[in-house]
Amino acid sequence: MIMAGADVSGDANLAGAVLETGDGKPALNAERSRIGSTLVLTNVKALGEVNLRSIRVGERLLLERAELRDPFGMACRLSGAQVTADLFCDHTTADGQVKLTGATIGAKVRLHKSVFTHPAGTAIHAGGLRAQEFLLEADVRVEGGVDLSHATIGVLHDDPATWPDRLYLDGLTYQALSPRLSAGRRLGWLARDPGGHQPQPYEQLAAHYTTIGQPAQARSVLYAKERIQHQGKGPVSKAWSLLQDITVGYGYRPRRALGWLALLLTAGSIVFSVAPPPALQAGNAPHFNGIIYTLDLMLPVVNLGQKYAFNPGGGEQWLSYFLIAAGWTLATTVATGVARVLRRG
Repeated sequence: MIMAGADVSGDANLAGAVLETGDGKPALNAERSRIGSTLVLTNVKALGEVNLRSIRVGERLLLERAELRDPFGMACRLSGAQVTADLFCDHTTADGQVKLTGATIGAKVRLHKSVFTHPAGTAIHAGGLRAQEFLLEADVRVEGGVDLSHATIGVLHDDPATWPDRLYLDGLTYQALSPRLSAGRRLGWLARDPGGHQPQPYEQLAAHYTTIGQPAQARSVLYAKERIQHQGKGPVSKAWSLLQDITVGYGYRPRRALGWLALLLTAGSIVFSVAPPPALQAGNAPHFNGIIYTLDLMLPVVNLGQKYAFNPGGGEQWLSYFLIAAGWTLATTVATGVARVLRRG
């Protein structure tokens, strides 16, 4: 059926139509058509592509209870479409790709109790889509990938049950996610991108958690991003990365630094209290304090009057060197992590 370039002032009602083609052409070609009100494709059965590319719809596009089949190609092409209100795909079966690249939907894209099948490729290709709401909830089954790269969505409704194995999210921006899942659950969502771990989806998710008042969740996302970004680097970079991770969690786990400080301070205090080092100048040294001496060794630049007054030997000397090195390393990694957080803050 050919409607390419048609101009309909009111509704275009094709409800219940049976459309098919035997020569490889689209079953319905309504490319660049203008529909003044609602395009009704309810209960349509199409064997072959439904081509709605660059269509203009004044109100709603209804694809409810439709059966669209083009298993090795495009079940429905809506790339560049402009729909003023809603796109409803309820109880729809699409065997073949549904393409929404660059489409603009003024209100909702609702995929409800529908099945989208394109196992060898992308079942729903919505790269660059613009919509106020996108609903891909638990009652939807997707066999194949879902591409939301560079889409701009107000509220994204999804459910872990609908996440396909391949989920392209690089460049996706949104104002809200529903339901509110923990960062741990959402990190599994991001990990499904076959293109690898891109930084933008992590930063977008962290910004979302910050906006809804969950800074701890945001830090968890950024921490995961840092860990992933440092994978696959050279031995020196890996070693430095591991050190930052263990000590301060790249600046997102500051309590780790306090933990290491407390542990080293306790160990050094015990050792030097049991075996105090001799004074460098007998009779001219301050009263020895194992805790202050250990702290003085570990704090770079700061001088508490202990570390230069005493001269440990043997094993205690090597421990003092270790505490000095640990103090500098800890201070450097803390400063690096804090600077990273401040740059992003």
